[in-house]
Amino acid sequence: MLKSFSLAAVVALSSAAIASAADLPRRSEPADPAPYYAPTSGALNWTGAYAGINAGLDWNAFSGSAGKVWGGDIGAMLGVTGGYNYQFGQAVLGVEGDWDIDSLRSKKTTVGPAFGFGKSTSTLTLRARAGYATDRALIFLTGGYAGASVSGSLNDTSLPAGGQYFSTQGWRNGFALGGGIEYAFTDHISGKAEYIYENLTTQNVFAAPRALNAGSRDSLVRAGVNYHF
Repeated sequence: MLKSFSLAAVVALSSAAIASAADLPRRSEPADPAPYYAPTSGALNWTGAYAGINAGLDWNAFSGSAGKVWGGDIGAMLGVTGGYNYQFGQAVLGVEGDWDIDSLRSKKTTVGPAFGFGKSTSTLTLRARAGYATDRALIFLTGGYAGASVSGSLNDTSLPAGGQYFSTQGWRNGFALGGGIEYAFTDHISGKAEYIYENLTTQNVFAAPRALNAGSRDSLVRAGVNYHF
């Protein structure tokens, strides 16, 4: 009898322990660690080729004795750009070329009376660039070759009929210097703003008795968008 009672008590106590254990909250599994993303730099590597378009304004002053005949004026420009950059550290070296259609026209009346007309229809530059890259911006200086298609005329009514009109047209060569800033909006698209000074060499134009020496000093202010390959 005693043994049966003892066995019944053990069974009862064991059942109570199991029931109590079942009511206890389960120990939760450790949560998965949050994903880790290595930080990336926002800076752009400028190494590579690019191409784009540009537009802006240019103003010029014809130099030499042609300055008194043709004067100077402001025109609009629209063209294409291409180049290549190589970056090491924060320094960027590169080459760049551009060709623009130019609407620059100038007209002047002198004593005589004489009417002078000068214009530039296109301009080309081939330049080296040296810059400093910080974050996604590139600050640069540039310099190299500049050329332009220049034409001019003179109608001098003080001369006898048949010898009053003179004209010239040709390609003028010189140099370009300038600088600007370019900013990468994405890894492939950048925008730039720049100033370029062009000095085209002076040469003799027209024939006697109205022989002139003509050069040109131009200032270009342009903005552009480039695609980096």
